[in-house]
Amino acid sequence: MLLLPWLLNNGFSAIRTSRLHLHFMRAGVGVVAMGCLFYTWGHLPLAQAALLKQTAPFFMPVLAFFWLGSELAGWLRCLF
Repeated sequence: MLLLPWLLNNGFSAIRTSRLHLHFMRAGVGVVAMGCLFYTWGHLPLAQAALLKQTAPFFMPVLAFFWLGSELAGWLRCLF
């Protein structure tokens, strides 16, 4: 509903993509991640599961270092 005025103004061609497989891959990874999160909530004590969920921002710069290679993120980007 939030993007509906923009979509009516620009038409459906504004959201056309040639990389539909990447959108499905992203959705699949999101579903698997959510399933893993719910599995941990069901099988770990709640405090440990919540702590595990809250550590994700600490792992993102490490993953980005290996994924992006030589492209470095500035310190301001790491804060937000």
